Amino acid sequence: MYTKGYRIENRYVLTSSLGRGSFGEVWSAYDEINKKEIAIKICKAALIADDEEEREKAIRRFRDEISLMKRARSSYMVEILDYGKEKESVPPHAWYYYIIMEKMEGTLADSLQKFRNEGKEGIRLEDFFRYAECCLLGLADLHKKGIIHRDIKPSNLFFSKQNAIKIGDLGIARLSERTRQTQTMFGTVGYAAPELFVHKEQANEKSDLFSLGIAFYEMLTLRHPCSDKGAFYLSKETIRRMVSADFYPIQEIRKNLPEHLIQLIQAMIAARPDERPSSAEQVLQQIQKIRQQIATFHFQNAQEAMRKNQQNQAVESLLQSAAIISENPEVYNQIALIYYNQRLYEKAIEYFSKTLYLKKDKAPYTNRGLCYYYLQKYDEAIADFSKAIQIDPRFADAYNNRGLAYHKKKDYYRALQNFHRTLTIKTNDARAYNNRGMTYSEQEEYDKAIMDFTRSIKIQPHDPESYFNRGLAYRHKKLFDQAIADFSKAIQYDSKDVYSYYQRALLYQKIGDYPKALADFKEAQRLRPDNTKLQKGIQICEEKIRSR
Repeated sequence: MYTKGYRIENRYVLTSSLGRGSFGEVWSAYDEINKKEIAIKICKAALIADDEEEREKAIRRFRDEISLMKRARSSYMVEILDYGKEKESVPPHAWYYYIIMEKMEGTLADSLQKFRNEGKEGIRLEDFFRYAECCLLGLADLHKKGIIHRDIKPSNLFFSKQNAIKIGDLGIARLSERTRQTQTMFGTVGYAAPELFVHKEQANEKSDLFSLGIAFYEMLTLRHPCSDKGAFYLSKETIRRMVSADFYPIQEIRKNLPEHLIQLIQAMIAARPDERPSSAEQVLQQIQKIRQQIATFHFQNAQEAMRKNQQNQAVESLLQSAAIISENPEVYNQIALIYYNQRLYEKAIEYFSKTLYLKKDKAPYTNRGLCYYYLQKYDEAIADFSKAIQIDPRFADAYNNRGLAYHKKKDYYRALQNFHRTLTIKTNDARAYNNRGMTYSEQEEYDKAIMDFTRSIKIQPHDPESYFNRGLAYRHKKLFDQAIADFSKAIQYDSKDVYSYYQRALLYQKIGDYPKALADFKEAQRLRPDNTKLQKGIQICEEKIRSR
């Protein structure tokens, strides 16, 4: 037996035993050259069998496993990094073979047992679909390469660091064109298809699908279909059920599973091979179809909730849709827009970012930029507006928004450049005229500002903001009558515009019309009772009226 600290090829240092594999020991080890953890499978004939003939068989199988792992290389298989043959460094200096593999994060079997211990009903549906697709992609790839795994089971399905499942342990796999079955090499009892150990038929793609179907059943219920209490155990009853495919109905163990999914798993574990799906690719297509149907159902529920203005319910349904299919950018975009409209800008940024991770598009860049803008993170806002412009150099809204961000940073030169560009692309953009007018006002170019506010009003004659801003410009030019007229227009189109009431009150106060000033201060205070400036204005006006 090997021990902790044993070195292989003077670079792989054994750190802890992971157990025994099909034909050897499996260890966690450290690669001193690449500076990373790896797994190593060691085959020493003397450890496998006492009989010389059996030892030779073990060595041949181990060599076959190396050959098949090289042939089976894909992103769905546990990766083989190195392999070789070496003499032991201690007596009796026997030869042994080894395979260096990527270090995985545990097996599906480990996770299922953990869930059983926690009293759960099964793997979450969204996780099941993701794991099932990993398994089916891997199995389909093996079958395309002419490889029959013959031992698909939860303990041979490994989790990667990215929480994807990879297929491992090709210890008894065979190339389908030269498979020669023996009575003892059909796989694992409880997972091997009935025809392999009852009728001694040759393993093929459908027997692998049967084994995977059993694993799928366990993933959803945490129970083996022959077991009345959890994992598979040997008894006359479980063997009878396995041989006859007399399985406990999955829908009685876990309620509310999609009917099409139940039917698919039942077909995968059918007793007769001709009743099973024809290939892993066919099962994958059906899994993806079921997954899409569930995601669409939740998405449609969200649209109905939004029509009823039930925003929280809409978010919940959208999140359910995203959990089933995480690759749909529109789902995240809609969640982000709901949070944006609720002024929950940090949450909106989170989901606009998820949208952009899946699809780079000018609209979510612009909307995320607006979130940053309202959070006063102007540099981040400018960066997002710039990305939107890179995607569409004629996207007027992005120039306008970027101009606003520069305005807030008091970089008026760049602000004006962006507003000019907006108006070059979109000559009747009232917002751009209004925003450019505000920038001119900050530079005390009030005539230019008034001209731009007037253009904005001409395009949108009911816009209170442009009237308010023009009123401020007139006030700076001491044209009080025009300023009062504009603040009055702003109030006409927005009766809750506290700022227009306040500015008009100040002007009435300035020209000595204290009753009107008092009325405006009081209305502003009614709208904003927490504003101390308004109370002070009221006191001054009341004193002036009393002194007359």
